[in-house]
Amino acid sequence: MDEARKQALRAATVEVVLALRAAYLAADRKRALKHWTQIEERMRFSAKTSATPEEWVTAMKRGLQIGTTSSSLSSATVRLADEVATLGPRGASRWLDMIERELGYLVAMARLEAEDRAEKRRAENTIEMEEDE
Repeated sequence: MDEARKQALRAATVEVVLALRAAYLAADRKRALKHWTQIEERMRFSAKTSATPEEWVTAMKRGLQIGTTSSSLSSATVRLADEVATLGPRGASRWLDMIERELGYLVAMARLEAEDRAEKRRAENTIEMEEDE
C-alpha cells in the first residue's frame, strides 16, 4: 500500500473516530475525562474482532454504547467503507492491520484534529461576540 493510500485511509478513519467521539460525549458528559482511553481501547478491540469497516464501526458503537447514528457518523462511515473498498478483495484486512499497527498515531491524529476544531469554534464565537457588541 502506498503512502498516499495510507494517508487517505488514515483521514477517513479519523473522521469516523471523531464522529464516534462526538456521539459518545453527547450521550454522557461525565465520560469526558477518560473518553480518549475508551476510544483507543475500543478501536483496538474492534479491529481484532471485525472483518470489515462496517463491522468495525458497529463494534465501536456497541462498545462505546452509542445508540443513534448522527448524519456525520453516517457520512464518515460510508466514506471509510468506500475508501477501504478501493483496496480490493483484501482491503478490509489490510486496513484493520493498519489500525492495529498505527493505533497510537491514529488516536494522535484524531486528538489534534479535535483540538483544532475546538480552537476554530472558540475563535468563531469570539468573533461573533465582538460583532454583537
